[in-house]
Amino acid sequence: TLGGSMADNDDDVINVKLLLVGARGVGKTTFVGEVLGVRVLDGGSWIGVHFAKKLIQLHDGRRVLVELWQARIGDSFRHRLPDHLFRNVHCVVMMYDISRPATLDDVVEWYYPRAVQTLDRLVVPVHSVGWALIGSRSNQVTVILLLSQ
Repeated sequence: TLGGSMADNDDDVINVKLLLVGARGVGKTTFVGEVLGVRVLDGGSWIGVHFAKKLIQLHDGRRVLVELWQARIGDSFRHRLPDHLFRNVHCVVMMYDISRPATLDDVVEWYYPRAVQTLDRLVVPVHSVGWALIGSRSNQVTVILLLSQ
């Protein structure tokens, strides 16, 4: 179940940081809103990071604080992804639009290699981070592949 509020004792909360990357217009902002059950305003052509979090209560009583970071990198910054996005990341979620094959090419040829380079710079073993690939169409998730972890 989604919901809940932060309790006074947060020692038992499991923190999970997800980083969502992909080309413009593949549905990242919609995905953030749908997964976390929050309204995320998309200001159009912005460059930077959207951040949202939600406390999730699992059926067994454990609580998970999901932090979902959404990156939008402009063409002038395409040479690398910002290091700070990858600090303490648990899973890199790469997203593409299944009706636009070029967005999958972006994931394979640009986002994945840059993510690996960034993790190497931070001395984070690539195998210690989860990798997921999400295909969307018309802002609806249609394919989810967990690639590792």
